Amino acid sequence: MAHPYHHALSSARSFNSTWEKHFPLHSFLDSSKRIFADPRHRALFHNTCAGEICAHLFPKIPHAREIACQHIEEDMGQIPTIKDWLPQLPEKIRESFLRSPILHQKNIEERLLPLSPFPQNAQPGLKACLSLLLIPEKIDTEMANSSLRIFYFTAAGPFLCENAFGPILSDGYTPTRYAAEWLIRHPLGFIPSFQDLMSEIPTEDWMFQKTQKLTPITLA
Repeated sequence: MAHPYHHALSSARSFNSTWEKHFPLHSFLDSSKRIFADPRHRALFHNTCAGEICAHLFPKIPHAREIACQHIEEDMGQIPTIKDWLPQLPEKIRESFLRSPILHQKNIEERLLPLSPFPQNAQPGLKACLSLLLIPEKIDTEMANSSLRIFYFTAAGPFLCENAFGPILSDGYTPTRYAAEWLIRHPLGFIPSFQDLMSEIPTEDWMFQKTQKLTPITLA
């Protein structure tokens, strides 16, 4: 497995930049190691949603989408979909999804946001958080008809929103993490951990795959 530093050297060479500018993006993609200690951690950000997520989180890095894709291909030789990683949600989460009068509806936003306990002027921030959490169905339209649309409705989701939008929503009062936690907890009834998602998925050889060996390079 390549260190984020080596990925940063590689992408800096590809996109005519410096490794220092790219390192935060690559470090983020590998940050899931903090919460899951085997290659299944890659499911969180080594998937087809990563480019769009990185574009949200790193708007000042040109070509963030392409850089994220390059990182994943260097690690795995392909860019897996969420369904590749997780054919279906674990039973507890899937049942909670099906019981929810909101989550299996086509337009979650219209059903969920009016129930918010937060101030009216926090609605744009809530909408932005929900849009980020629902990136899977924006990347793959088939996901909108699947329970996997809520892949980021886990304990990782609120921190993802906080990284994207800062600690406080645009109303200047509502903590981003609290808002995102409500978006997950209210319809599901609880906040799953990422381990809850992946614990029943066996570790397979393709999760370790790395077809391109990265070696340190020196940039002039």
